[in-house]
Amino acid sequence: LQLLFGAGLFLLFYLLAWPFAAWYDDPLYRPLLQTAAVGFLLRPLMNTQAAWMHREMRFKAFALVSFGGMFLSGLAGIGMAWHGMGVWSLVLSGLLGTFIQILLSKRVVRLPLALQLDRRAVSDLGRYGVRIQANNVAFHINRQVENFLISRTLGEHFLGLYNKAGSLFQIPAEMIGTPAYATTFRALSKLQDNPDQSRWLYRRTLGLVTLYM
Repeated sequence: LQLLFGAGLFLLFYLLAWPFAAWYDDPLYRPLLQTAAVGFLLRPLMNTQAAWMHREMRFKAFALVSFGGMFLSGLAGIGMAWHGMGVWSLVLSGLLGTFIQILLSKRVVRLPLALQLDRRAVSDLGRYGVRIQANNVAFHINRQVENFLISRTLGEHFLGLYNKAGSLFQIPAEMIGTPAYATTFRALSKLQDNPDQSRWLYRRTLGLVTLYM
């Protein structure tokens, strides 16, 4: 199912690349958007393994895989930018980072990946998954509205500076909040039938994150 959705999104953005480039009056946007859309075909291979690591509470392994992909793709992106590849260094390094994480995950997750359609799993997890994805879509749209307005009014150069400033600003929160979220989410799922312990854990987590921040 993830592959089907990924293929559908890839096709959608691949076709939207032409009117998108025309609307911005910049032909470079077409190949950029079409190349970036390849990420939708790679994500299912990473998502399944990442979900397994979270379920088994292999947070250290997940953190190492994520850091490895980010570090190596970051070096590659800097090298490509240094050699004059411009905005292509951002797009290609992003795809490279996903691919590296897939390879690293295969060394941690010793599960054979195979195509299978389990109707019971779809029924059990479908409604929950739809809610999660709806929340992700709403969050993504909210983040992209400001990028859309800035790029149309102030240009792509200012947008690049704005995004870089935003990413640097978020580093402390992401370094502290993301690991806390991952472990707390897994722990709360195990304690969901015990409201008292769930409340204690939730408040303790908020207190610790606030203290560290």
